Amino acid sequence: METTDKKDDAGLSEVDYGFYCNPDPQGDVYAESRIWGMPPTAAVGYGVCNSVSDLEAALPGPIHPANPLKYGIYKALQNAGGRQVLYAVVRNPESIESWQDAFNRLSKNRNAYAIVPLSDDIDVKRAAIG
Repeated sequence: METTDKKDDAGLSEVDYGFYCNPDPQGDVYAESRIWGMPPTAAVGYGVCNSVSDLEAALPGPIHPANPLKYGIYKALQNAGGRQVLYAVVRNPESIESWQDAFNRLSKNRNAYAIVPLSDDIDVKRAAIG
């Protein structure tokens, strides 16, 4: 197994794990995956941003579409009219229960006006509607 650490075009750190096998003597087969990690401070799972400086302090990496949570919060701040933006770090995006837990916790906050999941999964969107 071959491992390389590098920065992508947005300046985000990534770790690529390249696995290879040789099914026939004519050539190698390669597979690649990207693993993005949240800092230990995000282990709480929930946060509040009142400004871009709050966002910069709360989450790592640049504000860029390749960093979807930070970029989404940034866009929400731009459209929030000076109001705070609450966010949740979903621990397992493949688990609808993780999303529902985040929605339940955010919806109990009286300051939450709307919940906007950063997901294309229709079941996640249905869960957000409640």
